[in-house]
Amino acid sequence: MYKIELHDPALVHKGERLYIGMDISILCRYIADNQSIVLTPVLADNEHSRELPLVIINGRQRHRCFSHMFGYFRDYRIYKAIRAINHSPLWCSYRLDIPYQDWMCKAKLSLVAN
Repeated sequence: MYKIELHDPALVHKGERLYIGMDISILCRYIADNQSIVLTPVLADNEHSRELPLVIINGRQRHRCFSHMFGYFRDYRIYKAIRAINHSPLWCSYRLDIPYQDWMCKAKLSLVAN
């Protein structure tokens, strides 16, 4: 009951770093209070892949609990947690840089929703 779109994905190699940028639009038609949507950005080519830090969209109650317990989730690679508002569009500007590896020259950026 949601629609997710990836806008303007960009991969820029500078020196020993790969700069990653994209905008994510999320239209939440209905997300239950205790529901979450986990978005995993993935950088991949034909042979390699790397999961990037997560974006989590939480229902009202789940977001409240998540906010109180955020310290316990430090082992997870979370980029951002967003509270869903039913029938409202949400935006996430995703910017990150990681160490560059040779295989990344032909990699593409995608988004997996769980």
